[in-house]
Amino acid sequence: MWPNFLASIWLDISTNVDNFGVGIAYGVKRIRIGSASNLLIACCNASGTFLSMKAGEAIATVVSPEVCNILGGCAIVVVGLWALLNTFAFGGSDSEKNAAGQPRELLQLEYVSQHPEILDPDRTGHINLKEALPLAFALTISNLATGMGARLTGLQIEFVVLLMFLFSVVGISFGYGVGRLFSLALPARWPGVLSGILLMALGFYDLLF
Repeated sequence: MWPNFLASIWLDISTNVDNFGVGIAYGVKRIRIGSASNLLIACCNASGTFLSMKAGEAIATVVSPEVCNILGGCAIVVVGLWALLNTFAFGGSDSEKNAAGQPRELLQLEYVSQHPEILDPDRTGHINLKEALPLAFALTISNLATGMGARLTGLQIEFVVLLMFLFSVVGISFGYGVGRLFSLALPARWPGVLSGILLMALGFYDLLF
């Protein structure tokens, strides 16, 4: 019981490092993420995790527990490695646009951490629900494969999803407070690096133990 409990906490902390980093960036710029927007982000994170864990549960019904543990551990390691590689491969110019005519960097957390004002085009100093949607989507994406891997390794859906919601809210709120209070401008890559390392450590733990 205790190993799964601690692994669940470790997983949720790992996947919410980005939330903390984004919170710091917005705190430094004095751009407030309102309570409703914060809850929207948390709901998206929790929903994405729930759906991916249910997918992992479906796979677990046709695969042996031993194979599930290997697949789950490998999935978490791969997500952690992807987070590291994606962080250091980040680049692009402000002028790049997607099909909708918006900057491609809108969904790049590293870019948002450097330029948080990109999600506040009306310069109100407040991120409303509409402006929070791209951020919620970007923060949720990395949770999909992680959630599936977590369920394959035997973590409980309800507990992981509940913690995901709580840690998401706390991560952004606490990060904003730290950034606003100390004007702590950190390198944009640090959340991706730390999150990747923590996830890889959890994945290797599942594979070895």
